[in-house]
Amino acid sequence: MVEIFSRCNHLDNKAIPEKVRSVIAYTAAPMYRFIESLEPSGVSSSPDPIDGLLINQANRLFNVVSGMISLLALGHARQAEILSRTTMESALTLTYLAHGDTAKKFIQFFESYLAQEREQNRKWQKDLATYPELWQRDHGERIKNKSEHIDAMKSWLELFASEVGTQSWSRKTEQPVK
Repeated sequence: MVEIFSRCNHLDNKAIPEKVRSVIAYTAAPMYRFIESLEPSGVSSSPDPIDGLLINQANRLFNVVSGMISLLALGHARQAEILSRTTMESALTLTYLAHGDTAKKFIQFFESYLAQEREQNRKWQKDLATYPELWQRDHGERIKNKSEHIDAMKSWLELFASEVGTQSWSRKTEQPVK
């Protein structure tokens, strides 16, 4: 188990402290078993896109955990601690998404992300008022471009929501930053 983890994370297997080796074994074994179980279970070839999103979220979580453990193996405990908080947040998010109406929760999750991006654009636009005209034009174009991408993602998300049999939880008309 530790050898596979070391190879996948470009670590020197022999240089990993014994306590970290134990952490790797306890952490990696369930994920590797999960991966092994996907094909026989049929979930990996499921036509339901929600199954794929859950698998992707689990994989993203394991990547963060792998980064955290790799930092521990390299002797960077402080930096690993930062990723431990991200790990906890990601685990809670995945647990929340996996229970109940998963499709609707994914739509809410993505809509929340888009709302945060819109808010960042609003703050960005507001902050520009104190900058020179040249910077305002340059950043204004970037804000406009980002807003157009958010609009496209919102449209795609609404289509995706209808395809998976749910609706957007927020039907508010958002005003993009111009």
